[in-house]
Amino acid sequence: MNTYVVLDIETTGAHPLNSSIIEIGAVYIEEGKEKKHFNKLIKPKEEISPYITSITGITNEMVED
Repeated sequence: MNTYVVLDIETTGAHPLNSSIIEIGAVYIEEGKEKKHFNKLIKPKEEISPYITSITGITNEMVED
């Protein structure tokens, strides 16, 4: 396994039907080295709670736009 993608998704909570994605990140690894990366913040339908901000570091202000 010399080529792979590491994917990370942050959400507003743990319940899949009631939580929104607030960040998607991915890193493309080839021969043990990072070749490309992607990161996108996403504005959720609901507010991000202080608890989720404490875990992810993502604030409501960061996803305003």
